[in-house]
Amino acid sequence: MKQFLLIAFFSFAVNAQAIEKSEFQDVCGELGKDSDFAFVLGGKVTKIIDSNTIFVKVEGKRRIVDLVAVNVNSNKTEAVKFLSDKILNQEVEILVSPSDFEDKKVFAVVHFKGKDINRSMIENAIARYEKPRPYKILRHTNCVYQHLEGKAKEAKLGIWAK
Repeated sequence: MKQFLLIAFFSFAVNAQAIEKSEFQDVCGELGKDSDFAFVLGGKVTKIIDSNTIFVKVEGKRRIVDLVAVNVNSNKTEAVKFLSDKILNQEVEILVSPSDFEDKKVFAVVHFKGKDINRSMIENAIARYEKPRPYKILRHTNCVYQHLEGKAKEAKLGIWAK
C-alpha cells in the first residue's frame, strides 16, 4: 500500500512541476528538489464542516481534513460555498504529511481533478495564506502560496479589495 502511495506522489509531483515551473521556479525552486514528500490518499468529500475543514471518506474510514496553509477567518460564508460547489460529494486526492498519515484528523492539500483547492482559495482571495506547522506542506507549495497571496493583495482581489 505504501509503495502505491509513494508512486502516486511521484506521479503527482511530476505533473505539478510542469504546471508551476514557469511561473514560480525562479522564486520557489523546482518542485521535488528538496527532501519533503507527502502521501497521497484518495477519497470522497462527504461533508463541508466549516470554511477550511471537510470530511473525506478514505478506504471506508471518515477523516477530518483541515486545508493546510489556508485561513478563512474573514470570509467564511464564501469559503463554505466555494468548497461546497467545487468538492462536496466529489472524489479528491489529499496530500498528507507522513507524520499525520495514520491520524483521523489531518492537515492536507486537497486536489480535485488535478487542481489544488487550497491554492485556488488563496489565489482567488477567498482565504489568506497562513504559515503551516512544520512538515505539514511541501516547501515549494508553501512558497507558491505566499507568492499567490502577494499577487492577490496587489490586485486587490476578494478579501483584499477593502
